[in-house]
Amino acid sequence: DGKVDSQAFMQSVPVKAIYEVKSYQFDKSCQVSIKLRPRDFTFSTKVKNDPLRIQILVRGDGFTDLAPSDSTQAKDDISDNPIDVIVIDPGHGGDDKGAVGAKGIMEKDIVLKIAKDLFDLLKADGRFKPVMTRQDDIFVPLSQRTAMANSIGADLFVSIHANAAKNKKASGFMAFSLADAKTDQARATASLENSSIKFEKLESQQQYNSNLDFTLRDMVQSEYQRESVDLADMTQKEVVLDAGIASRGIDQAGFFVLDKAYMPAVLLETGFITNAADERRLIRDDFQKKTAKAIYDSIVKFKDKYERH
Repeated sequence: DGKVDSQAFMQSVPVKAIYEVKSYQFDKSCQVSIKLRPRDFTFSTKVKNDPLRIQILVRGDGFTDLAPSDSTQAKDDISDNPIDVIVIDPGHGGDDKGAVGAKGIMEKDIVLKIAKDLFDLLKADGRFKPVMTRQDDIFVPLSQRTAMANSIGADLFVSIHANAAKNKKASGFMAFSLADAKTDQARATASLENSSIKFEKLESQQQYNSNLDFTLRDMVQSEYQRESVDLADMTQKEVVLDAGIASRGIDQAGFFVLDKAYMPAVLLETGFITNAADERRLIRDDFQKKTAKAIYDSIVKFKDKYERH
């Protein structure tokens, strides 16, 4: 039942160390986003009464009323919009095996290996702070994955999967963003990935809307829609170059795991585990590493394009 005066809040930027503030009012809750220029800081929160409110106290360089407005700090030292916190989401896990190939390989295992390779690449780069929603064979509820990304202020959310279809000839890489599905292929893929909710508690399942209500969150997520589509397009192009698998292009669908991600977010289908040729690729260590490298390259390109704006 939180309330926020969005107009007043967004007009109040007390120090240069705060790059941007945003707030969103929903029916029964509100969300506040504060983007900071400094990378090194600490913060604490308190709930105060009369009136009931939340106080956030930030400490670090630049957070002082005495800081000169004409700071001598070089402009290049601090990016105006750093893209560094990348949440990597290996689909499924635990009792949720995901799709299973003819040779018995499981989606949950393949995507975890690709995710770990991607994590290592981003970590070694030095400019990124990669975080994984799971690092072991465990099941994480879909809503908790994006909630984790929101809670740490992630800049990108990348969910990695492997596709499946009744048509055994269906093959290739696909990249999705969140929106109403316009094609049967997109609806089928979303239905496949959304079936993971059956592994969640009944009360959690009841919270999902099978016809995702985009109206409520449109004002929040629409600002990331263009960036999400752009990242999806970059990724599918890099996969064709690096991993040598054909691309089926990019699309949009109502994936539960992307819902409520308040950042650019994509779901990647690395290949069809039900296709014999794709299955042989997916199980190979070199293909997994090439796919991870392609995703990494697309994230670097996305960073180079959008961090300067």
